[in-house]
Amino acid sequence: MVLIGYPVWYGDKNIEQVLASIARAGFSYIELSLDYPWPFKHLDKLETIVNLAQEYSLKIGVHGPWRDIALASPLESIRRASVEVYKSLMERVASLDSLYLNVHLATSQVVDIDRDLEKEAVDSAIRSVEELYDVARDYGVDLVVENDPGKCCSLPDHLAPIKERVGKVFFCFDVGHAVIAYHRKLRRNRENSKVDYLELARQWVTIFKDKLILLHLHDYKYKNGHIEDHLPPGSYNVNVKNLLKTLRDANIRYILLEVFYEEGGKHASPEKLVDIVRDVRTWSTALLYP
Repeated sequence: MVLIGYPVWYGDKNIEQVLASIARAGFSYIELSLDYPWPFKHLDKLETIVNLAQEYSLKIGVHGPWRDIALASPLESIRRASVEVYKSLMERVASLDSLYLNVHLATSQVVDIDRDLEKEAVDSAIRSVEELYDVARDYGVDLVVENDPGKCCSLPDHLAPIKERVGKVFFCFDVGHAVIAYHRKLRRNRENSKVDYLELARQWVTIFKDKLILLHLHDYKYKNGHIEDHLPPGSYNVNVKNLLKTLRDANIRYILLEVFYEEGGKHASPEKLVDIVRDVRTWSTALLYP
C-alpha cells in the first residue's frame, strides 16, 4: 500500500491544529523538513510534532536541508561543508524512525552553460551521495535523491550516473521540478518549451525502475514565460490517474502531496486536499498495487 504524505516545516504556525487537520484529511505520514533552525535549535517544537505524529499514527519521512546547502558544488570546500551539515543531523534522522531521508543535489554555479562544468557538478554530487549513503546505511535510513529544479541534478542524465555508482540509493520524482528543468533546457536550446510531464515520467521509470520509490505530487502552470508549481494536482496540467498509470512500473511507496498554494495563491492547508487524498489513494491502489 502506498503511503500518502503532507509536508511540515518550522514555519508552520498552530502546529497542533496542523497535525490534527493532516490526520483528519486522511494522510498517512508527514514529510518533516529539517532546514535550519532544525535540528540544531528550537527542538521543543520539533518534539511536539514528533509526539503529535505518534498520537495520530502518522509516520515520518524527512526532507533534508537545502537552503545554503550545495552537495553538487564543484568547489570542494563548499561541497565538503554541505556533507558535514548532513552528517551532523543524520543521528537525529535515525532517532525519528524515519521512512527515508530525501536530499537535493544542487549548486548555484552556472554549470549548465558548459558540458565540462556540468560534469564537474555531477561528479561532485556523486561523491556526496557516496558519503551520505555510507552514513545513512550505518543508521538504517533509506537515502532518497530528489530531482532539483536548478541547473544541476535536475535531469535524468544528471542522476543516472548516481544510480550506476551507488546502486542502493533510491530516487524521488518531483513532477514540477522535472517540468521546470526541462522547460529551461528547451528554452536554452531555443526549442518549443512546452513540456509533456507524462513523457518525463516515462523517462524516469525507464531509467530508475524499482529505485524510484517517492513521488512529490503537485501541479504547475505557465505564467508570463515561467512555471509556477506546488499547486493542487488536477487544477491545471497534472492528471493523477494518468500520472500514476505512467508510473506503475516503478516502485512507488510514498506519495507526498507537496502542495504549498491554492489556485488563488493562498497558502494551502491539509483540509483543502481531502478529495485529492481520496483520489490518490484510489488510483494508487488500483494502478500501482492492483
